This record gives sequence, C-alpha cells and structure tokens, in this order.
Amino acid sequence: YRCSFGDCSTKLGTPIVEYTEQELGLVASLSLSCFLFIAAVGFFNIISAVFLERIMAYLATKLLDGQRERLHDKELWHERLTRFIDIQIQLNNSTKTPGA
Repeated sequence: YRCSFGDCSTKLGTPIVEYTEQELGLVASLSLSCFLFIAAVGFFNIISAVFLERIMAYLATKLLDGQRERLHDKELWHERLTRFIDIQIQLNNSTKTPGA
C-alpha cells in the first residue's frame, strides 16, 4: 500500500524498484515498474470513468426534468400556441393577392 501513496520504499528507506533490481535483476525491476505504472493508471482511469459516468447521468436526469417541467407548463403552452397562430395569420394575410 505504501507505493499507492507515493512512498515506494522499504522500511529501511531503499526504493523498492532499486531493491528489486539489486536482488532480482533488471527484468524483475522493469516488470515491477511496468506493473506499478499500469496499476496506477488503471486505478485512476476507473475512478475517472465512474466520476464522469455519474456526472453524465446527473446531467441527463436534469435535462429530462427540465423538459418535463416545460411540457407540463400550461401557460407556456398557451403563449407559444398564441404566437404560432399569430404567425400563421400574418403569413396568410401577406400571401393574399390584392383583388383576389
């Protein structure tokens, strides 16, 4: 767990990667380094993905709530319908030819 918090060393203070290289060789040291890197990147990638997924779900819910609220607003419905009818009347009056 110590490597997770930035102190990747033995109790005596020797860095674990250096200790591994001295005791087990270069291949083991490189393998440990790759494992620690992949584990750290993978761990933070999972945390980021969960965080982003929750934010997107929250925003989708918020958007749907706003749409439902507007759909159930009768005053807004009447205002927009009145505006639509006015525009239709204006278009009908402007397309009539004089003398027809």
